[in-house]
Amino acid sequence: MAPDGSAGKHSSEPEAKRLQEVLSLELLDTQPEERFDQYTRLIADVLNMPIALIALMDEQRQWFKSRHGLAMEQTPRSISFCRYAMTEEYLEVRDAAEDERFRDTPLVTDEPHVRFYAGAVLHGPTGEPVGTVCVLDRKPRKLGPTGRRRLQAFALLVEQELAFNARLSEAREEIEQRALRDPVTGLPRRSIMMELLGRALAHADGGIVAVAHIYFPRFEEVLSVYGRERLDYTAQLLTERVRTRLHHRDYIGRVDDGTLMVVLTGLESQQVAVDRVTAICEGLRTPYYIGGGQREVVVAFGVSLSPDDGTDAETLADKARLAGRQAEKSGHQWPVFYSGGMNDQVSRRDRIARRLARALEQQELELYYQPVLCLDTGKVAGCEALARWYCPQLGWVSPGEFIPIVEQDPALSRELTAWVLETACRQASEWRQRLAVPFWISVNVSGNELHRPEFPDLVEGLLHKYALTPGALVIELTEQSMIQDVAAAVEAMNRLGAMGIQFAVDDFGSGYSSLNYLRELPLGKLKIDRAFMQDLGGAGVGREVVRAIINVGQALGMTVVAEGVETPEQAQVLCDLGCNEVQGFLMRPPVPAGVLEAMVAEGAAIPWVWEEKSAS
Repeated sequence: MAPDGSAGKHSSEPEAKRLQEVLSLELLDTQPEERFDQYTRLIADVLNMPIALIALMDEQRQWFKSRHGLAMEQTPRSISFCRYAMTEEYLEVRDAAEDERFRDTPLVTDEPHVRFYAGAVLHGPTGEPVGTVCVLDRKPRKLGPTGRRRLQAFALLVEQELAFNARLSEAREEIEQRALRDPVTGLPRRSIMMELLGRALAHADGGIVAVAHIYFPRFEEVLSVYGRERLDYTAQLLTERVRTRLHHRDYIGRVDDGTLMVVLTGLESQQVAVDRVTAICEGLRTPYYIGGGQREVVVAFGVSLSPDDGTDAETLADKARLAGRQAEKSGHQWPVFYSGGMNDQVSRRDRIARRLARALEQQELELYYQPVLCLDTGKVAGCEALARWYCPQLGWVSPGEFIPIVEQDPALSRELTAWVLETACRQASEWRQRLAVPFWISVNVSGNELHRPEFPDLVEGLLHKYALTPGALVIELTEQSMIQDVAAAVEAMNRLGAMGIQFAVDDFGSGYSSLNYLRELPLGKLKIDRAFMQDLGGAGVGREVVRAIINVGQALGMTVVAEGVETPEQAQVLCDLGCNEVQGFLMRPPVPAGVLEAMVAEGAAIPWVWEEKSAS
């Protein structure tokens, strides 16, 4: 490096390594990005500074990836403040006009007339210094120890973005691979299977192609009782049983956790097709051992055949799925072949819609509660209320079936929301009287309900009716419902917040995640979307993204909750990352009120996390 702080004509080996790190980020001369700009806006706001920058130090220049309050895009490296911060990790210049290193530089004598500078170094993924996060002012001042800690904390958050960017190619490849192949069985996902089915149909040459939709209804039960590891073992076992009965031109894929798709080709007749799928089904029916006991294989097996049931991939796959649903509904344990009458299954949605209003009147719905555990104490901190419906005519109707119908009917949405809130508030009141620990209940509310003018009055009436204290009720909102109209959301939330209501942003990271609305809205909890839990165990980008989300949430004063926690390893990683609370099947699936009450009364804890924290 040259005496003036710039890279000399012949860069040293360390400088060459550093420059290579800067280039590997693939950020120089790129367009502004909101993921970086949100940090400079927030830094300027938190530290009360007119200028905030994210700077990358190139060979001969300092280039700003993000800038707030400054028009210029870059400066020569030789006159930059940041070249000194790069070697000192942190630099604070309280009055540049009095500092002999800077008083004659154009940045001080001309625009932007810098008098104050503070910068924290940014490190790339391998630890090389690549730039700074810095703040500037046009008047002398000092940042102090608290300001320094905050600036360095923001630098760590920006480093997570740099690390994410550096691993983006690897992440893209991994995501594409996951999208195309199931990581547990190695089988193709639906998109590949549909392509293979299309090829099989194109080369059928007058033969029959069979499509089998094999659904295992008890997979969810295996997950809740035995956990993800045993579920993966079961999936591998059953996949292998199917695979051993396939011919070399047949295909098998895993289209979701509990469903296999099989394509059988070169079938000479319908009877051959029947024989082949029956043989597959027979091979699946052998009991297997899990958790020290023997379990029967329950399977719903639907089949469609070309050309009678269709000549294109989508039609055949849809009809095999319809036949599988019919097999599941009837409890039939042998293959069910598609017939025209199965199209009546689409009327189920209409029957659900017609039955819903009556179900509320006749009290067919019930609230189940999923506990949320505090990682500091290992004890239940609160729970999420979730609606469950058993209809005498339709059987169990999953939330995935009836909630979308409710959301499309404003009157029904208001009725269901009012019922859930009243039931949850009544239960909270009863628990507060019987349980000796503070305990909150969270309720999911749609954006449409939040923005209704009478919604705060409804909540206020229930709080008074059941004499609930501040903190007893938490309202969960999705990112999308809040950012549709941030001003209206702030107004409604402030009114409810004055009553002691807390707010949680649900499924954070699944949609448009912006620090702007996190800063503007009165949020108390941030719930990390369950999708991030799958990649938490390794050292890849998934863990770093979760770490960054936790840091952001806590920096903004929120309690961070991880959803979808299924394994002790995930809970331990979250504990190590400083997450506040966890929720998922590892602790307990949604359960009736009495079951959760007993759990809280017994002081249930998470031993693999709590014991280790206690020992330390």
